[in-house]
Amino acid sequence: MNDEQKKAIEEMKKAQAQKAAIERKTGRTARGGSAVAPTAKAPKKPAKPKQTTDQRVKQLEEQLAKQKAEKNDLKDQLSKRTDIKSYKEEQQALNDIVKNNDDYHFAKEYTVTSGNGKKQKIVVKMHAPSVIEQSDIQQEYADLTRGRGSGFVPMASELFLAIAYFRVVGDNVPKWFTDVEHTYRTDILFEAWGDYNDWLDDFLPQQSH
Repeated sequence: MNDEQKKAIEEMKKAQAQKAAIERKTGRTARGGSAVAPTAKAPKKPAKPKQTTDQRVKQLEEQLAKQKAEKNDLKDQLSKRTDIKSYKEEQQALNDIVKNNDDYHFAKEYTVTSGNGKKQKIVVKMHAPSVIEQSDIQQEYADLTRGRGSGFVPMASELFLAIAYFRVVGDNVPKWFTDVEHTYRTDILFEAWGDYNDWLDDFLPQQSH
């Protein structure tokens, strides 16, 4: 190989190296061929709209009617079982496993400041309602409002709905979250209720997978 051939080969290698450098920097082909296009960012998922109080109450009413029908069917099935006690024990064991699993719980600490400046910490712990508990919540709500849920102003309706949830699925809540005769600090109650709803909105879609 003579000097001219060697020189031509070196110039060719240099040109190829420059071409590769251009492609890496710009993502484009310098002289023909194809280059890898930049990866497009996936579009953000739209935020899931939160349910209003009326929507949640309506949903609970529909679920209650459905649960009543299912309960009647369940009673017919249970009457045919020879060992109802064993069946109840199995269900209780399953419920205990679910309720003791932290993945199924909302838990948060709050600081309550009294009028004289004294601070007290409380821990609110709740779980997502099961199918049966949803009907229990609806019954509690109906009892609290005496069946006049739609006749209250939105804030009062929301308060009674929150208390119904605290009564049924509150694993660790202050007594004044569930006793309407001693419910005075509604600001703390509503703060915990809002946080629980945010957690519930994230938790429920995960259980459908």
